[in-house]
Amino acid sequence: MKLLLLPGLDGTGHLFSALLGNLSVFQRETIALPASGPQDYPHQLQYLEEQLPEEDFVLLAESFSGPTAALLAAKHPANLKGIIFVATFLRAPNPIMAKLASLIPVPKLLNVPGARTLLKHQFLNSPEAGISDTLLHDTLRGLDHKIIEARLKALENIPEFEFKSEIPAIYLQAEKDTIVPASCAEDFKAVFSNFEIKRFPASHLLLQSYPESTAKIMADFLSSLQ
Repeated sequence: MKLLLLPGLDGTGHLFSALLGNLSVFQRETIALPASGPQDYPHQLQYLEEQLPEEDFVLLAESFSGPTAALLAAKHPANLKGIIFVATFLRAPNPIMAKLASLIPVPKLLNVPGARTLLKHQFLNSPEAGISDTLLHDTLRGLDHKIIEARLKALENIPEFEFKSEIPAIYLQAEKDTIVPASCAEDFKAVFSNFEIKRFPASHLLLQSYPESTAKIMADFLSSLQ
């Protein structure tokens, strides 16, 4: 069984490095988000479907990619055996913040003095922090602002999720998340009947802050599906 990883808003998959190092015994593949073209969720789903394996797989959907994974689950693919949702949502988590973020050229903002220290304090403040503040800073600084703006715009038109699924799903929740409120995890309970929430004392970059602990939960989840 293969683990497919969908990254959050950055779309690169670079920030999964520490997590993947703790999941080396599993087959895994990161599917970077499309770096050009439409960024809305129907197009994200189409892009994902074009890259799905024929073998059984489990999907990990971080932050921005949560609705894409839910859209795939709504089609009930036979070889989708489980979903790991991470600090994500089924409706726009913070419309006002998303609107403001779309107006700010994040890559340029990260060039100001002290930006790297601020990122480390805000997002990687944990005893496990598996990625360096340099990797986080350089990844975000290298993003195309227009693509990020388009993804943030997609949050204004997230499809309604009215289907029911028995696909096993877990939700890794960051309890100190200032971007995705804790209430967003509750929305998944209305869709997935086989659903469990795992909580961590982390900010939004949960996988990057707790790569060992989250990998252990994922490993147990994957093993239970085989």
